[in-house]
Amino acid sequence: MGKFQKVLTAMAAVLLLTASWPVCIAAEGKEAVPSLRMAAYDLQAAAYTERTVTYEVDGYLFKEQVPAGSTPSQVPALPEGFTGWGDQNGKAVDPAQTQIWENTIFSALRNGTLILSPEGSASSDGISSQGSAALVNASGVHAPFMEAAADGLFYPYTTVTRAEAAKIVYSLFETPPQEAASYPDLPAGVWYTQPMSALGAMGLLLPAGSGAIRPADPVTRAEFAKMLSYFLPKSQTGPSFSDVPVLHWAYESITAVTARGVFSGYSDGTFRPDGKLSRAETAVVVGRLLGRTADLSALAAASENVCIIPDVPVDFWAYGAIMEAVVPHSGSQAAGGRETWTQTGPYRTSLPDGHHTINGGLYRVVDGMFLRSASVDGYTYDATGRYTTGSATLDSQLKAIISAQTNDSMTRDEKLKALYVYLRDNYKYLKKDLVAKEDVGWEPAYAEEFLNTARGNCFSYSAAFCLLARQMGLPAYTVVGKLGTRNVQDHGWVEIPLDGKTYMFDVELEWSYLYKHGQRRNLFKMDPNNAPFVYIR
Repeated sequence: MGKFQKVLTAMAAVLLLTASWPVCIAAEGKEAVPSLRMAAYDLQAAAYTERTVTYEVDGYLFKEQVPAGSTPSQVPALPEGFTGWGDQNGKAVDPAQTQIWENTIFSALRNGTLILSPEGSASSDGISSQGSAALVNASGVHAPFMEAAADGLFYPYTTVTRAEAAKIVYSLFETPPQEAASYPDLPAGVWYTQPMSALGAMGLLLPAGSGAIRPADPVTRAEFAKMLSYFLPKSQTGPSFSDVPVLHWAYESITAVTARGVFSGYSDGTFRPDGKLSRAETAVVVGRLLGRTADLSALAAASENVCIIPDVPVDFWAYGAIMEAVVPHSGSQAAGGRETWTQTGPYRTSLPDGHHTINGGLYRVVDGMFLRSASVDGYTYDATGRYTTGSATLDSQLKAIISAQTNDSMTRDEKLKALYVYLRDNYKYLKKDLVAKEDVGWEPAYAEEFLNTARGNCFSYSAAFCLLARQMGLPAYTVVGKLGTRNVQDHGWVEIPLDGKTYMFDVELEWSYLYKHGQRRNLFKMDPNNAPFVYIR
């Protein structure tokens, strides 16, 4: 327990003890002791509120919760090549001796800065006299060396191809190489033509025995080490690996990148030269090569200028490395390798405005940014940008229903139908308050009561089905309107845009015909122009 926390706790104990004294009346005629009692509660709350401490180590993130006023107890061990920790201002600190009063980030400091030198020696200031990589230029501007896909995702676990690896390495040159070579499987005029042609001609990307350059094949660890070693001084010594003998074709390259900490081996003493690289691993490795580390504080402060990447949440192990790779920024680099960003972004998704289904979740893009921590048009989006009902309990209920009633072998429409039938056959009608047309955001309350009691009216059925569809990642919405021509009644149903067209779904009315009148009516995915009843919006 921290010293100040002990003081707070002691003060709280004294104040609580005095709260048992007879109530006295202050000169103004106000009760005095109860105010002390409330102060004690406030002090206790302040003492035990937890703060998040984040440790950024070479592109990896570790977190622990620390009571306010206490010191961290789970500081990660520093890997070889790091000398200590820096705070959010770049000052060297010992996290274990630092009292934590707010969410805090500590970054591991390298032992010196990384030297980039194309097969040559480096100058004393760490900048190659022959020209270093373009992404660490003197202006302090760090251009992206990777990018998200057109659908807004980064796909961190997808294997990197030889073509993709060549493009990344080609972008590191301050002056693009002019060398060129032709290969039977290298087409002209595509995005990877020049990178693969140049790196192949330079001997950094080796063709197969048949002469093919194999752009679609996964790049191996040894092949990528060969490419990156071009920017490093040759090393006579380095870690040894049981699967990389001296006669291995990439021995010198692997020695160079591991000696400088760009690559690391495995705990079993192997390097696994034929192993594949994921996109996340690639971001980490290239970031190490460039000596670049993301400024997590600047990223958090730039939420209005930097779009989220839905499959790279802030607690993802390589979040910092990936954001460093894709977000344009400028700043300075302190001793030890810690970056301070002075300008962040802009970084936007290429997705058009509107709702998008991503990884089974519903997201919304406005002006190139995913909405997050916002409620718009009756939809609520959490801090990660994903749709939520606003109730963790209700979200869990909906997910449990989807999990129980659907499976991965089903098509989208089969899943919707299964959920529709589940509500129709397992819930009953109960007269309930109607919803006014101007009401917004009423669905979660109606759905939660409906799922808990198994009874409700047309708006209850509609709310539940609408939210289930949204949990599937579909932009469903409820309609408060009327039904019929002679005996017009207030009524609610669901509409979902699917494949460029909007369809109607009326669970409650189908339930009514089936279970009250013994008639089968198919009111699932109705074409509004051919609906069997008159629906008035």
